[in-house]
Formats: sequence, C-alpha cells, structure tokens
Amino acid sequence: AEDADGAFLRVKGARDLTRRELAVLRELVPWRDAVAREMDRSSFRVVSNDVLLEIARQAPTTRDALAAIDGAFSVEAVQEALDGSAVEWMEKVSAQEYAGSQ
Repeated sequence: AEDADGAFLRVKGARDLTRRELAVLRELVPWRDAVAREMDRSSFRVVSNDVLLEIARQAPTTRDALAAIDGAFSVEAVQEALDGSAVEWMEKVSAQEYAGSQ
C-alpha cells in the first residue's frame, strides 16, 4: 500500500514550498486522491499537480480567490459535484495555519 501520509512530498515541486505551503499541500493531495477514487478517474485528471502547488502557494480563503487560480475552477466544480465546499475547507486550513503561527 502506498504511504498516504507522505504522498504530498512526491508531488514534483513540493520540496520548493515553505512549511506553511507544504501543510496546505499535505491536505490537498489526499483530498484529490479521494475525489479521484470517487469519480473513478486518475488523480491528475481531477486537479493537476501544478494547480495543487499554486493553491498551496496562494492558500486562497475565498471562492473568488480560488477561482482566480488558473485551473482551480475544477476544484470548486468537483467539490460541488461531491456536495462539499472547497472554500470552507480552505478557510479551516488557513485558520489552523494562522493559529499555528501565533
């Protein structure tokens, strides 16, 4: 079985991220993999690695900020299709990261 905890570190470009950005990526990769399984699609077809890295860098906390990331519209569409909320998730992650940096 693949080590799910370390999967985010195998995303090409992950090692160039800051600790805060890695924390976001660490949450995004399992989310994408779960969505891919649910949709019976390859992970990269759900959201590309480049888009995940950009979301991790920008850590958008609003729907508009997420939509402004090229290719991230699919994140919101996928979440809505699965009856979830990407923005709520990003707000939670950002709040945790902010609390952790205090």
